[in-house]
This record gives sequence, C-alpha cells and structure tokens, in this order.
Amino acid sequence: MSSPVRNPAPHSRGIMLVPVGHREPKHTGWTVFAGLMLLLAGTLNLVWGFLELVNDYYFSGDTLMVGYHSLWGWLWIGIGVFLLLLAPLVLAHNAAGVFLAIVATAVNVLSHVLGFGSRPGWSIVALVIDALVLFALVSYGFRVRDDVSSLFRS
Repeated sequence: MSSPVRNPAPHSRGIMLVPVGHREPKHTGWTVFAGLMLLLAGTLNLVWGFLELVNDYYFSGDTLMVGYHSLWGWLWIGIGVFLLLLAPLVLAHNAAGVFLAIVATAVNVLSHVLGFGSRPGWSIVALVIDALVLFALVSYGFRVRDDVSSLFRS
C-alpha cells in the first residue's frame, strides 16, 4: 500500500505549483516616494517657518511674498504641520489622505513660486520635487488601494 504524497516536488510531472505568498502591490514605490517627500517637505517648511519667525528678514530680496513676515512664518509652519500629518495617510494608501496631499502639494508649489526671488536655486529644486510628488499621487496614489484589496480576495 502506498502512502499519499503530501508535498510533491516542484519538478513533478503534471503538477503546476502557484506561489501563494506575499505579493507586492503595483506602484508602491511611487507612493512611498511621495510619502517620504511629504515628510521631508513638511520638516523643511517647519524649519523655514521658525527661521522666519526668529529673523523677520530671512526671506528678503526680490520676492512676491509681501506683508508681515511673521505671517509668512506661521503659514510655512501650518503647511509643514499639514504635510507631516498627511504623510502617514499617503503611506497607508488612504484615498482621502492622497486627495488632501494633492491639494497640500499644490499649495506648497504656490508658496515656492511666491518665494522664487529670494532662493531661486532651491525653489527650482523644490518645484521639481513637488512635480514628482504630484505625478506620483495623481497617477498611482489611488490605484494602490485597489491592488492591496485584491490580494485578500479568494
């Protein structure tokens, strides 16, 4: 009497083994990039806001930012805190977090355009990074949620 084969070898004839392990969802690299850049941008906006509060003329020069410098410092701090709060939501693939991150990144783009005259080199770098974050969020931010939920269907 032969015993049943419990674990056939992968090279057995007529048997096709399908791996049933953890599959990485598509496009997670772009959303992780967007989440990490939101953390970095939020931290830098906090630093710039505090620098503007401490030194009223930190952002001086030929800029479009006019008015009270302490107001701009508080605005930078507010945007920074908002970006820091949104980064975990983007990393968790939350649809509302992705939408709010798109809006916050667009506001961050506007703030860098307004401050272009004082630091043009950094403004260009920040605008390119913000454009990549917007690309990642708009193109892949909402898709990953569907890919993750499809892993748990049977």
